[in-house]
Amino acid sequence: AGSRCTSKDCSISTEWSRIEADGIAPDAKLAIYDIHKGNDRLVFPDTAKKMFSRGLNAGAFIHSASWGSSGNFYKGEDIEWDKYMWKNKNYLAVQAAGNLGLSEKPGSVINVAKNSLIVCATNSYGVGMGRNYVAAFSSRGPTMDGRIKPDICAPGNRINSAKNGIDRSCANRYLSGTSMATPGVAGAALLFRQYFMDGFFSSGVKMKK
Repeated sequence: AGSRCTSKDCSISTEWSRIEADGIAPDAKLAIYDIHKGNDRLVFPDTAKKMFSRGLNAGAFIHSASWGSSGNFYKGEDIEWDKYMWKNKNYLAVQAAGNLGLSEKPGSVINVAKNSLIVCATNSYGVGMGRNYVAAFSSRGPTMDGRIKPDICAPGNRINSAKNGIDRSCANRYLSGTSMATPGVAGAALLFRQYFMDGFFSSGVKMKK
């Protein structure tokens, strides 16, 4: 999933690819934190602070998380994420809402941290009911404690991105899920950050340093 999601952030153009396209934030630099331990098993760090701090120390201010733990209530994990972003105002975690829209609604959102940007998935052109409709599989709110989540939606149905696997190819494939919508929002957040950090606010003209 990491290959597919980061390619949407940056780019998926290679000489072996069937398509050539820029990601949302071309030329962005990535800091990777590996939580995959094989056999489709994710092993989370002892604390969110450990994971986030490594990224922040590497110069990464946007965390894209196309994963989550089970349970649609406000968990200890969510509290940790909220505390870190409260103390680090320049840091943003972007999380997938989950894909339980068909089985549980409302209250189907699995990532419910208050300070995270939670992303649901919309259909893409020519898919389902049409563009901008929330995909049927996408988790939707409100949360179990009545808060409005997800915060934002992005295309996540049949998204063409990098294909991961053991063949070491540079192929691409279509996949669906809020995991595919999340990196698009993270990439957009990077562009927003660059706009402000480069001094374009508020005139739209880059300020001289």
